[in-house]
Amino acid sequence: MLKKQRLRQLWKTWQVFIYERRIVGAMLFAEMKQRETTESAREVAKLHGDGFERESAARVHEAQQREVVKKLEMQIFALKNSLRAKDRELLELRRELREKHALVTLLQHHAMDPQEIDRLRVESCEYKKATFQLVEALTNTMEMQLEVLSTSEGRQNLSDVFTRDLIQSIDKPENAAFYNPLADMDTKAGTGADNNIMLTYEAPVDRADAILTQWVNSLVAQQPADWLSAPRMQNLHSSLNDGKIYDDQPVLQHRD
Repeated sequence: MLKKQRLRQLWKTWQVFIYERRIVGAMLFAEMKQRETTESAREVAKLHGDGFERESAARVHEAQQREVVKKLEMQIFALKNSLRAKDRELLELRRELREKHALVTLLQHHAMDPQEIDRLRVESCEYKKATFQLVEALTNTMEMQLEVLSTSEGRQNLSDVFTRDLIQSIDKPENAAFYNPLADMDTKAGTGADNNIMLTYEAPVDRADAILTQWVNSLVAQQPADWLSAPRMQNLHSSLNDGKIYDDQPVLQHRD
């Protein structure tokens, strides 16, 4: 009986020990789980904090990127405007280039061959030589004629030529009153007079001489001082000295 009681006590003691072991194990397990839970909570809090920090950093970075994007967009807009201006300048330059090409083509079309220019220069020199030869021949001929005109008969013939044919051909008035201011009065006064209109075109000989003298002297004044031996003509019928001026008139006109 005592043995049974002892066995029962031992069994109960063993059960108590087992229960205590279980309680201690449960407490240790609970403590371990609580520790793990705390660590997990800390990690979760840390993760939440890292996520917030990352989100904040991402927002700041996004704001910065927006500013950078705006600056880049403004730069792109300015570059586009610059490119448009450059395109307009390029179009203008191309248009000018086309015009220059057209001008060059036109100039090339109208340009003369250097050989042709040399030929024209040679011909021009030949024409000048021929002209001076003709002037020299004309001068010699007129000098011979002046020898004939130096006689009284020759001077009279020269006077007749200049007073009629030459003067009337170079000095025709547009109005009859230019020669005869009393032409209208004469027409009204003289009813039975001669109505020939050519009479009003006949200038006095002295006025024709003055016109010719002024014209010749103006040509002589335009030439160098050492060109003519006779510096000035006095009148149409004076002397052979005036004839030398007449002889030099073709040369003067050729030089002009």
